[in-house]
Amino acid sequence: MRKVARQTLLSFVVVLFVLVSLAFVFLVQEVATGGGLETKEPTARHPLAKMTAAQYRGKTDEVFATLEAGVGLNDAVDLGLFEGFDSQMTLEAAKKDLGPPSGEWDDPFCRRLTPFYQRPEGRVSLCRYELEVGHRWDTIGYPHQSDHDSVFRDERLPQQLVPRLPVSGGVNVHLGVEGGVGAVTVKMTRESCVWIVLSERD
Repeated sequence: MRKVARQTLLSFVVVLFVLVSLAFVFLVQEVATGGGLETKEPTARHPLAKMTAAQYRGKTDEVFATLEAGVGLNDAVDLGLFEGFDSQMTLEAAKKDLGPPSGEWDDPFCRRLTPFYQRPEGRVSLCRYELEVGHRWDTIGYPHQSDHDSVFRDERLPQQLVPRLPVSGGVNVHLGVEGGVGAVTVKMTRESCVWIVLSERD
């Protein structure tokens, strides 16, 4: 019995050693290749000054784009849905300026029950996040007309952004203004825009 137990223990130790060795090799490969992370900087054309696509294992995970100096955020994106709202607007401020919210819903961006305002152009959520110290708010819009031509005022933007997007699913496209104020994050697929986070108004 002791001999069998020793053999079983030895087999277990060998298997464990092999698994640990394989995990170590995988970790070394991940470190050597940057964990599969890389960035691409395709040539940007008007109205974009620059564009960077963050990729993981060859698939775009996030896009950062900057508008040329002199091109305002309102020139590039239809922000009519956010009329009366500020970036990172608190519920208290919204109630003061706009009245009580239309209701609450399970917001897909916030992934929690969130107050919203229903507008003819769509829905605007005010999402509160608890932080280690204090909290923060996000202003998220869900336009009814979510196709690229309705969201972007300049067709040259989606023409440049869409080829950088994965074939299926969506990624966050962070759009800012070079040398100016204004930024949004748009969750884009190749067909439409899922949501718009108002980061900063110009």
